Amino acid sequence: MFIVICIIAGLFLLLSLRLFRTAVRAGGAEGWLGLAFLCLALSMPLRVFLAQNLISESHAPTLLLAGHALMAAGLCGLTLFVDRVFRPNDGWARAITTTLILLQIVTLPALVFFGGHRTEYNFAAISISLIRALPFGWGFYESHRYYRQMKKRSLLGLSDPVVTNRFALFAIWNGALFALPVMLFLVRTWAWLGSESGGLRGDGFTAQVTSTLLTASLVLLGGSAVIALSMSFFPPRPWISFLERRAAAPAS
Repeated sequence: MFIVICIIAGLFLLLSLRLFRTAVRAGGAEGWLGLAFLCLALSMPLRVFLAQNLISESHAPTLLLAGHALMAAGLCGLTLFVDRVFRPNDGWARAITTTLILLQIVTLPALVFFGGHRTEYNFAAISISLIRALPFGWGFYESHRYYRQMKKRSLLGLSDPVVTNRFALFAIWNGALFALPVMLFLVRTWAWLGSESGGLRGDGFTAQVTSTLLTASLVLLGGSAVIALSMSFFPPRPWISFLERRAAAPAS
């Protein structure tokens, strides 16, 4: 599990540096996505360290809350990126953006109030996974919507096949990162229900089954996100050539 998290975090860090450089040159919305990747790159390994008890108990609450704060900041950045890129002139989108950002901010005092800043296995910390998933869900919807529009235009030769594919890849990695916290919520909830604190002793997953399911989710969904992100931001030349040849080929 730790290796997968480190790979994802390393890719996020690399992408954040690239996006910050682009934002400085172009002055676009890339900086918000760069902020998202940077904060996520810092928060993910930190929370894994804590979940595996690799940090002393005296420092755990502060560092766990810091990890959640970084995660919340990163998802606020992602929300602003989706808003600026896909819905720059829609007033109703400001309401969605504001709501999603407020939800991320509210999770921090909620964690402290319910004791979720002391352990990753508190039900408050587990439930917040669903709130963390929402910005990725919006990113998936908007990028998939644009992909469908670009796909229709491509039939008339009015869209760039590489750009069209990039929207598809954006939808894939947003979808994978939306599904990941939802899956973690389901697995951890059932494990929590089977614990003494959950009240259904013996009816939940064992620690070994829980660990296996969490690792499988990270490998499958996290791996899909890594591949889609890599193909989106660092597309190999053969892949670009394939997309261009396929678009130029006459329809059968």
